[in-house]
Amino acid sequence: MHTVGVCVGGSLAGIMETEEILFTLAYILVSVCIVCPPSEFISAGITVQNVLAPLLGSEQMDFVHFHVRRTTSTMLIHAVLPLGKL
Repeated sequence: MHTVGVCVGGSLAGIMETEEILFTLAYILVSVCIVCPPSEFISAGITVQNVLAPLLGSEQMDFVHFHVRRTTSTMLIHAVLPLGKL
């Protein structure tokens, strides 16, 4: 008698479940660090504003447009975060 698709000890389901849990925890951690960056991230320059600096332009040259672009990009990134889990 030949069995196909049987995993030894049923560990495949456990591995898949563990990977999903680890991915979920890592995704939550990254999401929280993007939404509410700790002081370490800010001092290292890992913020939405610093990452998107080439797209935002200069605050000194075009104050209003800079802040419109910064606010819009921050809102878009925060709105897209829940889609990463799909």
